Amino acid sequence: MKVGTRRAWARAGAGVAAQLLTGSLVLTCALVGTGGPAQADPAPRADLSVSAAGTPLTTDTTRAKARPFKVAITNSGPHTAQNVVLEVDLAGLDRDLVGYLAPRGCRGSGQKYRCSFGPVASHGVMEFSVALYAKGGTGPAGSFAVSATSSTADPDRSNNSAGVQVEVVARSFDLVAVAFDVYADDDTEPVELLPVAPGHRAWLRWFAVNRGSGGSRGGGATRGVSYTVALPAHVTFAEHREGCAYSPDNRRMTCQDPDAVLARGTASGYVADPVRVVVDRLARGPVLVGGTVSAYALEQLTADAAARLGVAAGPRVKALTEAQQEQLAEAAHGGNAARYDIHVSMRQLAAGSGGGLPITGAQAGLAGLLGLAVLATGGVLLVMARRRRLVLVTPDERPPAR
Repeated sequence: MKVGTRRAWARAGAGVAAQLLTGSLVLTCALVGTGGPAQADPAPRADLSVSAAGTPLTTDTTRAKARPFKVAITNSGPHTAQNVVLEVDLAGLDRDLVGYLAPRGCRGSGQKYRCSFGPVASHGVMEFSVALYAKGGTGPAGSFAVSATSSTADPDRSNNSAGVQVEVVARSFDLVAVAFDVYADDDTEPVELLPVAPGHRAWLRWFAVNRGSGGSRGGGATRGVSYTVALPAHVTFAEHREGCAYSPDNRRMTCQDPDAVLARGTASGYVADPVRVVVDRLARGPVLVGGTVSAYALEQLTADAAARLGVAAGPRVKALTEAQQEQLAEAAHGGNAARYDIHVSMRQLAAGSGGGLPITGAQAGLAGLLGLAVLATGGVLLVMARRRRLVLVTPDERPPAR
């Protein structure tokens, strides 16, 4: 074959190879693009949730000293929730046992109110309270409901409302509850505060102390602890404890320890058993907010009873550690309800911009084969495109000596 013909074929082969390489790259990119949504900015999206914390109402809670039941509106979504509205429905309360004050800044009359708020930023919390007072009797006093809406799209509305059970008791004694933020399990030293991976479990730790809010009889010692743990949206209890009551959505538990005796002061406290929780595999980090722990004592002891039982009794009544003392100091103005956050890794978001999923299944295999084809084509193209310098020699000629 003539040299010119060979060069023509080489140029043609290189052109075909270049076209094949370009087509393979385009097809591969097209397949990769199908692994997730278009890269256009997604529509604003919020995720509102409602949680409420409170303790039993006492018979001496008059209208002038109505007790606030705190409600937290949390936005766990990636965007700001605009034009947030909270609706309060008090129709479920027993009006023979309790009364209520009209929520400030809200419109409505009778038993239903509509309260307009400003925007709630992503991973932000807005607090609201419903003030109740007792009318003299004791016992279960029904419930009230709160729900939140927003003009921003909220795909998950299952957590946009909450019901609050109300009970009137003769007396109750508030404790100061303190809760630690939740991070991933780490048993190594030194402990690293790492976020919890979606779909994994973690420990919630909390404790409570008796600061003597119930008075000075018996030195302020109390007996019995009742507590409620409420979890943020997208978190549930990994296991149930005997004797505790759980909400239908498995995000709220109420328990009692009737034998715990707490002395007044902060040297010791009620150190509850850690609570095992599980983060939903689709939860979005970095922080899930809206978790609460509330605790109160069941009775105040007389001096004789306190002396007989001891100023600190029960397997969960312990001296506070240095870390617990530091956390208590940070909650110097805390009440019987403590808030905590659960730190969650952003791994779910890294799979694709805006929440797209990686290529899997048949598309992954096809993309891999195309990648190999591109590499092979590149090798052929390299060989065919190389320019070679030839020296033609006739039988009676020799190359010049060097």
